[in-house]
Amino acid sequence: MEKSTKRWIAAGTVLAGAAAAGAAAHVMTKYLMDMALDRHKPKGLMKGEKARQKIRGTSYQEAFLEDVEIASEKLKNTDTTRVEIVSRDGLKLVGHLRRAEG
Repeated sequence: MEKSTKRWIAAGTVLAGAAAAGAAAHVMTKYLMDMALDRHKPKGLMKGEKARQKIRGTSYQEAFLEDVEIASEKLKNTDTTRVEIVSRDGLKLVGHLRRAEG
């Protein structure tokens, strides 16, 4: 095989590897951002206790997720004021203002 052919094969292999890594990073980032921004549990957590145990893994994580669920219920039951801000470019941000005690 000629030297130039070997270089083209090596370059193609490197580019294919970079494309695969980029695609994997994009998919994982999209999944994590969707989960964080939508504030929904991952689908695996909603399919029963067996699936929850697989995702949670340890008892420490299970206790942590139970604490998160309790805290989210408390937060839902607090008195909040809906606040909207519109940026110069028209992006609308919506939040819930909760007054601190004291």
